[in-house]
Amino acid sequence: MTKIFVIGNGFDLDHGLPTKYCDFFRYLSSFPEGQIFIDAIEKFSCNYTQELWSNFEEELGYLSVDTVMEEATSRKEEFNSEFDYGPLDDSHITNFLYDDYYSALGFLDDYVGQWARLIDISNINKKDIYEKIFDRNSVFITFNYTKVLEYIYGIDNENILHIHGDVSNEPIMGHGRDHISYVDVNIGDLFEEEFRRNIFSGFSEFYNSSIKDTSSFIKKLKFFLEDHYENVEEITIIGHSLGKVDAPYFEFIRDYFDEARINVLYYDIEDYNRKKISLKGLKFKNFKLVKELKEWTPCE
Repeated sequence: MTKIFVIGNGFDLDHGLPTKYCDFFRYLSSFPEGQIFIDAIEKFSCNYTQELWSNFEEELGYLSVDTVMEEATSRKEEFNSEFDYGPLDDSHITNFLYDDYYSALGFLDDYVGQWARLIDISNINKKDIYEKIFDRNSVFITFNYTKVLEYIYGIDNENILHIHGDVSNEPIMGHGRDHISYVDVNIGDLFEEEFRRNIFSGFSEFYNSSIKDTSSFIKKLKFFLEDHYENVEEITIIGHSLGKVDAPYFEFIRDYFDEARINVLYYDIEDYNRKKISLKGLKFKNFKLVKELKEWTPCE
């Protein structure tokens, strides 16, 4: 029987690794270009800084185009009042905004990769609770960028799918919401049509580029499972929040292994309640929430 493990960030955190979004924030804060990125993303965020950086990927899907438009209006008025020879044309305003904000946002995946490669796993140790249940035939679907499974637990590369990339292959960070287009946005009559389109195009370029190509990742997952699928009766989810961003993957797993039992590890009562709600929302039927791995009973 093949055992499948779905691994989330909680697994790395359990090994003491600094892999939270706030750790990514601290990395960005450590160099000037990263701080420019922080300033830009916070400018367009609908939420306070703490909320943005506690759930960064999901928050990327809720950046506010209204904030961009307000910024453009303010800049246009400021620039036009400073020049005696007449108002600046729209392209000047767009270029200023691009240089200040949009260009910085385009480095998201580069910064994620640089940060992930700085995470040192050389001094962490195996945990008995995991070593007891991982075996040579286990299959792993991991949402993590680090190679803890490979280097610390000795899992064969062929048995691991890093669904969003890893430290050796361009890691991807982003949200799972739909693409936006100009006609979707209600910005009133503040600008002439051409100016509104110019400003919006810079914003939408980043927003749409930060969408995870979920359909292609699911195809990747399907091909991986086809290579390893053999009598899977049980799937264990470790350290994953089951949040909205990754919901399509769990829906696919639910349908692909519709008869499998699902074990989901949780760490406290709040986590238990959140995951119970998520599992019901994902329409998993045969699941069990497990506090400790000693309660975990593998299928015979």
